[in-house]
This record gives sequence, structure tokens and C-alpha cells, in this order.
Amino acid sequence: GLIGQAAANANTLYVDDVPEGYIKIVSGLGSASPKHLLIVPVKDNNQVLGIFELASFTPISEDQRKFVEEAAQLLGNKISNKV
Repeated sequence: GLIGQAAANANTLYVDDVPEGYIKIVSGLGSASPKHLLIVPVKDNNQVLGIFELASFTPISEDQRKFVEEAAQLLGNKISNKV
């Protein structure tokens, strides 16, 4: 799937037309399928340690994507320093 692809390639994936039913966002107000999906590998020294997945009903801007990528990098560095 997409998460495995992001992990194998160690690259960010952005999907701006998520198929209906691929993933559901559930809250106390109900549930719905998002239209946009950002999948970012959490890595340190090119080793993938995890995956960060963000689903949204509205498009994710380039600035927002960069912010999530930087946060994932900081998280990866933090995880490596703890291990």
C-alpha cells in the first residue's frame, strides 16, 4: 500500500484525490472520507523508523507539507537519540 511504498522509498507521498472509503476520519460528530493524504517517513540517517500519516478534507499546502516533513525529521532524530 501507500504506507509501505513511502517506507520502502523513504520518500514523502501526497495524494490529492483519495479514493472514497480508503480511510475514514471519525469524531464525535460523525465520520467521513478525506480527500487529501500526506504520508511522511520518520527517519534518521536515511533509516526509516516510522511513518506519519495526515488525512485532510482540504488541500495540504506546500508550506504545510514542509512543516510536517521537518517535524518528522526532528522526531526521527529524537527517537534515534533515545535508542
